[in-house]
Amino acid sequence: MSILGIKLNVGFMEKELAKQSGARWYDDEKTWYLPLTDELELVADWIPKELLVYENKGIERIFMEVRSGYPCFKCKKPMDILQPFPKPPRNLEHTQPGEYCDNTWDKPKSYAEFAERLGINMDYRKTSMIDKPYAIHVCPHCGSVQGDFFIFEDKDCRLPVKIAFFARHDLKNDTWTIEE
Repeated sequence: MSILGIKLNVGFMEKELAKQSGARWYDDEKTWYLPLTDELELVADWIPKELLVYENKGIERIFMEVRSGYPCFKCKKPMDILQPFPKPPRNLEHTQPGEYCDNTWDKPKSYAEFAERLGINMDYRKTSMIDKPYAIHVCPHCGSVQGDFFIFEDKDCRLPVKIAFFARHDLKNDTWTIEE
């Protein structure tokens, strides 16, 4: 989903003044927003997500990598992991140190099912640390949960990238596909 701008708290009596000041009404979300300018886009990564207004086209486009050789916390055997990124990395061949992957706690159950179709052992479940279900990697060798705090990263980008691609999540039908 693309960012439209920053949410504004505009009262009904102020709507004309807000319009004259450059604010826009987004009917899908029933909210006023300040459109994202080139200047604001430069700092968009630091604007709290709850203040952003997203264009709801019904399709979410996410850059992902499958990395191989991640060592299981318990048995230390290698496994493949799926890493979603909140925005495409600078180099689409693979990410660089300093670029981070997105949390999987806010992904729907269909995300874990999508990962399984890619050969990634993932489940949607609660853990002893987190009381709500979320998408989580599971070791295919010993069955232990990997990364009990929603996310684990190859922060130094040392694991080899098996495949890198854009996935499309159809929000209306909750389906995932790989972009061709």
